[in-house]
Amino acid sequence: MISAKSTIAQFNRVYNQGVKNHFTLLGSKDQAKFDKIYGVDGAAGEKAGGADAAAAKEGPPATVNNISDDEEEDEVVENVNEEKDLDLEDTHEALKIVLQRQFFEAVARAAAVKYASGMNSEALPTLSHKLDYLFEHNLKPLAVKNKSKTAEEVKTFKLADKVFEEYGEHLDRVFKFFSAKAKPPANVLNGRLDVTLKVDELLDMLRKANLLDGKTTDLELEEVIHMIEKYYDPATTLKDKLKQERFDDYAKANPMLLKVNQEAAAKKEREEQARRDAEQRRAERQEDGEQNEEAEAQAENDGEGQEVEEVDEEALKAREEAELAELHASWKKQVLSEHLVYIKGVELVYYEFKELLLEIALRLKDQLDVPTSKPRSLIKKFLDELFLKRLNPYIKFNLSKSPEQAPGIGGTTRAWPESAKDQAIKEIMEARRKKEAEEARLKAEEDARQAELEAQAQAEAAEEAQPTEEELAKAAAEEEAKKKAQEAAGGDQAEEDDVDEDDADLDDVDDDESDY
Repeated sequence: MISAKSTIAQFNRVYNQGVKNHFTLLGSKDQAKFDKIYGVDGAAGEKAGGADAAAAKEGPPATVNNISDDEEEDEVVENVNEEKDLDLEDTHEALKIVLQRQFFEAVARAAAVKYASGMNSEALPTLSHKLDYLFEHNLKPLAVKNKSKTAEEVKTFKLADKVFEEYGEHLDRVFKFFSAKAKPPANVLNGRLDVTLKVDELLDMLRKANLLDGKTTDLELEEVIHMIEKYYDPATTLKDKLKQERFDDYAKANPMLLKVNQEAAAKKEREEQARRDAEQRRAERQEDGEQNEEAEAQAENDGEGQEVEEVDEEALKAREEAELAELHASWKKQVLSEHLVYIKGVELVYYEFKELLLEIALRLKDQLDVPTSKPRSLIKKFLDELFLKRLNPYIKFNLSKSPEQAPGIGGTTRAWPESAKDQAIKEIMEARRKKEAEEARLKAEEDARQAELEAQAQAEAAEEAQPTEEELAKAAAEEEAKKKAQEAAGGDQAEEDDVDEDDADLDDVDDDESDY
């Protein structure tokens, strides 16, 4: 059902068209938004004490402008400035809740968009015909049996979407920077935010990021268009237009586009002309008796010509294949150019923008050197190194900060209530975390105490090893006393030696006297 003529953006606008589809949950502080969405003229309520006076001045109470099914459903916002201070609902919100009755109406409106006036207008003149045709050709044969995504693709996108939420602020800025509808009053339609990105704006973004037509990547325009049209009706895509059988039909319908065919036709024309000239000469010479000789000469010439054609057959076939390849490249370029003109105004919503970034990241996985089995790491590396970094000169991101969730288009998440089991698990995990933190704290304190004791023991050992002043003074006194004792002992020995010498002299004298 999705195609260049019936995009998701168009389905969203038609679905949200009309007051009866303004279904949302509003709080008590959203009175101004309630009045604007549901068409209440003037304030819905007055403060206590002034309600009666206000009613007397203004006359009859305000009425609600409910639009019936028979009336026009276009809601025109008269003053866009009134919408600036309101928290407007996003027309293309991917997580919008749809009730069953709204789903039934959405199917009918989808049929109106898919088979709008101008497409099968004669066969499907009314909405009932379009709805019946939709059930017979789209919903019944494909809705339950055909899946747009495999289970692996769904899992990959869910993992990647968590990264997109982390980088929501940056991606939201990129989306709005390149969108011509991001600034007021173009960003408000029918009282809702309506920001989309056209295909030509998307291609401009990829070129500025040096991802398309650049020297650092081998991503081609044809691949990007295939990514954009991945979920489109196959009969309307570029891939269908570039099928081999379509080129074969084109080449068959235009054989003279090949030079080899042109030369073959020219050669055939020359041979035909030569045959006519030969017949004319033969007719002129029949009367002269030269017919037999001329026939033999012509047969010899024909034989030589056939031998030449047999020799050049392989070269002729190789040349034809080369020219056919050149023609195919030229035809493909022409089809791509025409198709680009056809889809350049197609609008993409933010959800499609994220899917496209995932497809490009998967396409460049070899350059990022991250396996596809790790989509979160792959997307983070793609956004940091190949996408946001290259767009920084245009948008001026603050890449030093960790990406935060954006409050706008890319920052909407759905919070589910916790079950009793989830709460019990959460309490167990919290208790385990506290226990681990307490054990870590006690271990740190014990390590600090042990370190302090060791330091104290080392200080005490150092103090014991170093002598005190008293010990030094005592040692000095002992040394001095010892020195004095040694000196005193030395003096007594000297006196004894002198006495011994005197006694020896006296003995010698006595000996001398005894000799006489």
